[in-house]
Amino acid sequence: MKREHTIFSFQWHFTDLCNLRCRHCYQKNFNAQKDKTPREWNQVFDSITRHLKKRGYRAMELNVTGGEPLYCPSFTQIIKLLEEKDFIQGYFIITNGIHLERYASFCTQQPKFRGWKISIESHSSQENDKIRGKGSFQKVQRNIVKLSSPWIAMFTLHKDNYLHLPEMIDLCNDWNAEGLIIERFIPWGRGNIMKEKTAGSKEWKFVLSYIASLLACDAEELFPYRAFYFDFVTGDIAGAFCNLGGDSMALMPDGTVYPCRRFPISVGNVFTTSFSTILDNLTGFRNRFLPEKLHSPCRHCSFDSCSGCRALVYALSGSFYAADPQCPENEKVF
Repeated sequence: MKREHTIFSFQWHFTDLCNLRCRHCYQKNFNAQKDKTPREWNQVFDSITRHLKKRGYRAMELNVTGGEPLYCPSFTQIIKLLEEKDFIQGYFIITNGIHLERYASFCTQQPKFRGWKISIESHSSQENDKIRGKGSFQKVQRNIVKLSSPWIAMFTLHKDNYLHLPEMIDLCNDWNAEGLIIERFIPWGRGNIMKEKTAGSKEWKFVLSYIASLLACDAEELFPYRAFYFDFVTGDIAGAFCNLGGDSMALMPDGTVYPCRRFPISVGNVFTTSFSTILDNLTGFRNRFLPEKLHSPCRHCSFDSCSGCRALVYALSGSFYAADPQCPENEKVF
């Protein structure tokens, strides 16, 4: 199906290398064993571009990450590759912020660079460092205050930090962040060691109720959203629906494509599978979760566009189709 004037946005994990061992990380391995060379990626991006153009897409936008992208020896080559591709409209870099000083000046000079997305787990250095390692909060703070380019905070919610959301907003304003992305912890990889910290319906309902108070709306109106973005430039708060489908993906260091980084089910590999087939598989993956295929009470959800978080359900139960235990609508069941 042709999609006129559509942008294909995805998250590119070009390396598994990382200098940290965060407790909630989706990865298990932190070496370069699966990494490909910039030359190999160059050919792949040409192929991706051809197939997207045939489908009517007009551009690509990327979130570039790892592992830790700034820890990878080929980082500058990867960025130069993106800058050379006319079809790529822009990119953010997702980082833990420890090595910002190495590349802040270089990245700021790149025309397509849109800014940093920096992971922070709490307004409290003690709570942040429980997840990311001793001293990480102080190092990131020191680097952020020197930034001249835009940056956005990324906050991963779990049972130990969900109450910190108001203070996180204050911290972002104090540190001159342009925005705050709120996402939820889903236990994969190393993150399985803190599986019991996965937020339940009680914790998620608190977050939704707080956001609803800021928006002057009912919390129930926010139930279908899976993430939120606080824009401190405009003052807006935007909710994001599940992005499973044909317009997004997670591209891994060995070329494997996941529908979502939180849903590690392969729909192909860009080095061995036609990207046209991968696009079809992405769309087909979304169609697996039509309401009639889900277990109750998700099967009878009052929100037509919502199928719960299938990635969360799969991580916790091993089933694609079980009811979402985080959804406040399902509180009575769980």
